[in-house]
Amino acid sequence: MKMKTFCVLEQGNRVGEELTRKKREMFSTEFSDFYRLNWGGKVDPDAFVSCEGLTWSEGRSLLYKEVPRGYDYYLFCDDDIVFEMNDDAPVAERIRDLLVTYRPVAATFLDPHSWAFSWAEPPDLAEIQRRRAFPIGGFDLQVHIFQREFAEAMFPVIYHGSGRTMWYAQWVCSELYPLKQHCYTEVTASNSRHELHSDFARPQFSEDQKVVWLFNRHVRPGQVGVAVKPEIIIRRNAELCRQDVSVEPVAFSKKDLDRIYDPKNAEYQNRVAVVDAKYLERIRSLDIYWKISITRLRLLAGHYLRCLRGFLSRLIRS
Repeated sequence: MKMKTFCVLEQGNRVGEELTRKKREMFSTEFSDFYRLNWGGKVDPDAFVSCEGLTWSEGRSLLYKEVPRGYDYYLFCDDDIVFEMNDDAPVAERIRDLLVTYRPVAATFLDPHSWAFSWAEPPDLAEIQRRRAFPIGGFDLQVHIFQREFAEAMFPVIYHGSGRTMWYAQWVCSELYPLKQHCYTEVTASNSRHELHSDFARPQFSEDQKVVWLFNRHVRPGQVGVAVKPEIIIRRNAELCRQDVSVEPVAFSKKDLDRIYDPKNAEYQNRVAVVDAKYLERIRSLDIYWKISITRLRLLAGHYLRCLRGFLSRLIRS
């Protein structure tokens, strides 16, 4: 197959969505393709893959596993994402031009309503909207673009679940190539339904804070690791956006990854797109250590302290 610039990989559990059909039409071009996974296991004529009982991270991992390896970039998005432009240019052409011009290792699009940009007051937001691109440390996983070499190193996902399961990929890129993880403003992405992937009750699901803790066990000494709180990422975004992105070509290297993270650990080496019995056995063992970890105990203490403060505040007002 001839190498194309990018493909769009969408997952959802509905059938016959007009928004999906619009994206298929939008991204089926001579330089881009569209693929979809239905995680409800439904007969879906728009789906390239259909599989029931997946967590959000398994859905993205399975999509990446199944699609052809003939693209420079892989653009992952949820099915309720709407791509918009401030002019009449075709969205797919503009995305291609941005990727070819800026050559990111990873990227996303501006969503002014996302938590990742909550630091930006209206004057700040207007300023960054005047720029085509700026560096970013972390962002909502609703839209996540991977350079081919970077995707190969980051997929399949290490620890499966939903929230924060791919924060590690954003951390890796921002730590190794801080000016090569970009946010583009000429295309915006918005979440039209704000639905959560309902995978919390599945045996392979790991909660967001546990996922971060599991990954951080293997960061190299001297590295802070993936942020536990969004506020840390938001501050990092506010600092990075003042800088200019790099357009110099960089091919992600596993040798670089080895500088900040130990890729020889068993969990990274035994990654699977869809959870199997061996994965479940490993995660059950790790869950014991998570439950007695200092990180979890601190999080629980903070939660109960906030609850106590809230109770006392209501008691005083009454």
